Amino acid sequence: MSITTTGVTGYATMAKLIENSAATRRRLDTLTNQVSTGLIGDTYAGLGTGASVSLNLRPQLANLQTWQNNVDVATGHMTVTQTALTQLQSIAAGYYAQLNAVQGVEAGAVDSIAASARDALNQVANLLDTKDGDVYVFAGQDTATPPISDPSNMQTSAFFTAIQNAVGGLSANGAAATANATWSVAAPPPLGTGPSPFSASYVCSRARLCALPRRR
Repeated sequence: MSITTTGVTGYATMAKLIENSAATRRRLDTLTNQVSTGLIGDTYAGLGTGASVSLNLRPQLANLQTWQNNVDVATGHMTVTQTALTQLQSIAAGYYAQLNAVQGVEAGAVDSIAASARDALNQVANLLDTKDGDVYVFAGQDTATPPISDPSNMQTSAFFTAIQNAVGGLSANGAAATANATWSVAAPPPLGTGPSPFSASYVCSRARLCALPRRR
């Protein structure tokens, strides 16, 4: 049996067409995968000559992503903190506006201002326990512990009682002594000498005592 030259050429052409068709199919699959995933290839081999560039950039991209994640977290904390601070400022401004009108007013008005002060204290206590996710934004170093351990019971706390006792001596001690006594209770750590409503970790971080080395 003999095979003509024309037959051989036909087989070769058919094989070439099949090979080109398969190559085109593979290229189409690659392009489809790139469009759907946004990636040039699934493996470094698929990157071709760009593989070395990808390997060199990978650690830098990982560092940049870490920085971006940290920035996102910090931005979230700052936004929540700023919102709480704005509310605290509003509470303080409203209270002081009432306080400026204390002199010369009747006892009923003074009682009203005192009630406002108690309400403001409760609001401030709750705002100081503001969280962003699992983080207490005003907690200092120990972000997992609320600064105010029991904000709902501030008016029965030792801190409130100490302030109340100091203010109760106004008639006998005068305004200046009462102001000093109140300040000694309410001053932030480490200046205040009264019972603190804050958690131990918060007081420690604000007083900058936690990081101090122990003397031998």
